[in-house]
Amino acid sequence: MKFIGITLLVLVLLSIAAFGITYSWTYTPIGRLEYRAAILAKIAEWNHAPMPMDDASRRAGDEATAKLIGVPKSSLGLIQRDVQVPASGHQIPVRIYIPDGPGPFPAVVNIHGGGFFAGRSFAFDSIPMELARKLGAVVFSVDYRLAPEHPYPAAVNDCFDAYLWVAAHAAEYRADPARIAIMGQSAGGNLVAVTTLKLRDHGGPQPVFQYIEVPVVDMSGQHQWKSMTETGDKYFLKVSMLPQITSMYLSDAKNATSPEVSPLLASSHANLPPALVVVAQFDPLRDQGIAYAKALESSHVPVHLIIAPGVLHGFMGTPEQAMENLVQAVEIMRPVMYPEPSNTKERGGNRATRD
Repeated sequence: MKFIGITLLVLVLLSIAAFGITYSWTYTPIGRLEYRAAILAKIAEWNHAPMPMDDASRRAGDEATAKLIGVPKSSLGLIQRDVQVPASGHQIPVRIYIPDGPGPFPAVVNIHGGGFFAGRSFAFDSIPMELARKLGAVVFSVDYRLAPEHPYPAAVNDCFDAYLWVAAHAAEYRADPARIAIMGQSAGGNLVAVTTLKLRDHGGPQPVFQYIEVPVVDMSGQHQWKSMTETGDKYFLKVSMLPQITSMYLSDAKNATSPEVSPLLASSHANLPPALVVVAQFDPLRDQGIAYAKALESSHVPVHLIIAPGVLHGFMGTPEQAMENLVQAVEIMRPVMYPEPSNTKERGGNRATRD
């Protein structure tokens, strides 16, 4: 019995010591990091293996990432439809989440992240599913073509074509074509910015709102970003990964300065939809997102900028904070998506029940 007691005491002391060591990782030179995010960041920092590009590794990465950002609830309360959107020489898979009720609801076109090479087959749909519930919107998730098999401009063309299809067919899915927003995270944030610029420049139907989260908006290498110097390879998304992602996405490096690749470099950001830009404190891309919000603001585009404290790129490992961010985003989007007091009633708008 004495041996068992000593063993338990040793285990308790070791557990306390382990917690103390891991908790110390939350204190960083650039601020306080959330505890679980700190553990995830340290594990990523210790991993020096090259980033795998084969299809099996990407599928495994998608599954792991889906768990880190939060496993989706069941689609209870939502009607799910999978459609194939015709494009030039191929079809674009789009998954649609429709709230229960007669509508018409506002619509959101969702463009997932994944560094332009991951996220296939709606791997990251927990956020759009929750958005459909909480905002009461029909969400159209776009499964665009991925690099390296399909480098730029395949993803740009797919997102542009999918948006035009949604604008033309929204009413068939209880959505109001006059109330379409567009949202995306990381690489998806890039594609949102690029799509809105392209719609403006080509006279396409404009979104009423753009929601851009932790975006990469400058792949040119022309700027020195303080957030990259601060974070280096210590906080999950490693600065050393970014050149590989860029070279994989671009078949020709000369395209890096194109506004369709680096939307921050567009000659003008005027006449774009109102925006919500969310960046993460511990993210090499943080200052790019801030710069894009400022570029919109200087062009007289209404902008909300949120700098989420204590979290990693994409809210990795902190799904509760990701949901809190989503709730805040919904409150910002709601007045635009459900204009009051008369417009919604005139359209016959119907709000879904939000949990």
